[in-house]
Amino acid sequence: MKPIISLLAITLFAGCTSSGIDRNDTDTIIKQYYAKVDNIAHVTLASQTQSAMAIGGAAGVIENLDGNHEDMIAGAFVGALFSGLVMSIVEGSDQAYQYHLTAENEHSFSIVRDNNSIKPGQCVLVREAYKVTINAADNQHCQFKPQPIGHAI
Repeated sequence: MKPIISLLAITLFAGCTSSGIDRNDTDTIIKQYYAKVDNIAHVTLASQTQSAMAIGGAAGVIENLDGNHEDMIAGAFVGALFSGLVMSIVEGSDQAYQYHLTAENEHSFSIVRDNNSIKPGQCVLVREAYKVTINAADNQHCQFKPQPIGHAI
């Protein structure tokens, strides 16, 4: 019983967050700036589920080549079903949001995210490193006049 409790305690402590720098950001240029959210579009992410189902189905057929044709069909069905299910779980939702942003010195650009916590017109702090993140910021940081792409200064 003690080993289980110890393992549980270690697991809980391992899940605690750190306030340090993300390990993936080592040897990476970290750039931060403020931007204004021009608009947000709903997008659908590409999925590899169909490819996984095809590969799983083929593997099911190959696994049952020494059986009769019903075994091969059943193997293809089970392989495709299992592979598709696993890939769907790994990928998660295929729904996301494309944020169109404008920054004073960065011009216009887009970021695709899986959550919609930021609203159009809002000021955000953009952090480019290993991963690009945006977080809501005070509107006083976005008091610049956005310049459209190709606009002569």
